[in-house]
Amino acid sequence: METSDRLANNPKVLIIEDDKSLVKYVKHLLESNGYLTDYAYNGASGIAKVKKFKPDIILLDVMMDVMDGFKVAEHLKDEVTTKFIPIIMLTSKADTVDKVRGLNCGIDDYIVKPFETNELLARIASLLSKKKNFEKFAEDEKIKTLKNVVASVNHEINNPLTAIMIAVEALLIKYKDHDYVTDKLKIISNNSTRIKEIISELDRVQKIITKEYYSDVDILNLNNRR
Repeated sequence: METSDRLANNPKVLIIEDDKSLVKYVKHLLESNGYLTDYAYNGASGIAKVKKFKPDIILLDVMMDVMDGFKVAEHLKDEVTTKFIPIIMLTSKADTVDKVRGLNCGIDDYIVKPFETNELLARIASLLSKKKNFEKFAEDEKIKTLKNVVASVNHEINNPLTAIMIAVEALLIKYKDHDYVTDKLKIISNNSTRIKEIISELDRVQKIITKEYYSDVDILNLNNRR
C-alpha cells in the first residue's frame, strides 16, 4: 500500500502563518508526528485553502497581511461548513485583550510564540480528541432523532398504507381480467411495498451517511447505512 493511502485517514492540520520559516518548522514537526499538513501565508489564502483542504484543525497566526487572524476566525466561525473546525491561535504576545478578542471570535485555544513543541502537539491532540467526542455525540443525536421520526412514521403511515395494500389486492382479484386496471393497481402495490421497505431501512440506520441530491442539498444514503 502506498504511503499516501496509509496516511489518508490521519488528522489534517492547516497552518495559516506569514512567517515562512515557522511554517516550514511546524509543517515538518507535524508530519513527523503523523499529521497531514497544508499551509497558507495570509488570511485570505487561508480561507480558500480551508475549503479545498478541509482540515480537522487550524493553526492561525494573529498578525498577517491582507486579513488578520481575528477576521479569518470570524469568517470561518460564521460559515456552516467550517464553524466547528477547532482553531488554535498563534500569537507573539500574551495580552489579555488579544485573548479575549480571540475567544469572542470563536478561537478554541491559543499558544504564545515562541512555543514548546510538546505543548503545541499536546494542544492539537487535545482539541482533536474533543472534536472527535463532539462529532460522536452529534452523530448519536442525529440517530436518536431519526429513530424518533421513523417511529412516528411507522405509527402514522403503516396502518393506512396496509389498508391501501389490502384494498389493492382485493381489486386485483376483482379486476384480474382488466389489463389496464391491473397494471395500474400493480404500480400502486409495488410502490406501497417500497414505502414499507424504506421505513424498515430507516429503522436499521446506525450511522448518518449522505449523498449529493442536487445543488448544495444532501440526502440520507440508505444504501450505505451502517
